[in-house]
Amino acid sequence: MLPIVVSIKRGDNMSYTAQEIYDMSIVIMDELSNSGTVDPNQTKEYRHKAPRLLDMFQKEMARTGKLYNTEEYENTDAENLNKWTKFVLPANLKSIKEIIFEDSDSQINSIKYKRFGMSNIYLYFTKTGTAKMLYIPIPAKITDLAQELEVDEIVSIAGAYYLAEYFAMSDMNDELAARCRSKFNELKKDSLIEMPSGDEEITDVYGW
Repeated sequence: MLPIVVSIKRGDNMSYTAQEIYDMSIVIMDELSNSGTVDPNQTKEYRHKAPRLLDMFQKEMARTGKLYNTEEYENTDAENLNKWTKFVLPANLKSIKEIIFEDSDSQINSIKYKRFGMSNIYLYFTKTGTAKMLYIPIPAKITDLAQELEVDEIVSIAGAYYLAEYFAMSDMNDELAARCRSKFNELKKDSLIEMPSGDEEITDVYGW
């Protein structure tokens, strides 16, 4: 029997839609109508730019935005023990955060592994159970404001200032652009507090 692969997308936090972040940016730009709504005729240029800008923002913030997926590789067949078994990595994988092994008695252990390029990973099962890989995915491309952002709620808020900075620059409002840039950098810095400040390389200490 071949090992089973299960993909899980983490949903620890509700997230904002691109539309909601865009609306926040319009408030920052002070472009609401007298009735407190977003007038599409007055903000048409901003709206056309927003999906592309938010796509850039989300890819920049993917590591700090607590955006993780889990891939599970389950082995229930004794014939697959004590040998290297090849699996296909998720197509949206950006980097591996952690890999653990949970045996049939729910005990957590390490597992030997070897990553091969961007397509495959080899796992060395010594017991039946499940290898669980926590990874940072490449966010889906944002092409429409109806889409949900994949980064968490707190990081998503920074997207409003990211948008407003670029909108202000296009309006040649340097003062507002600078304020938005400062606030964005502040929120980005805050999002790094519980995360490593640099790239984290996972090394296979067991060798091939």
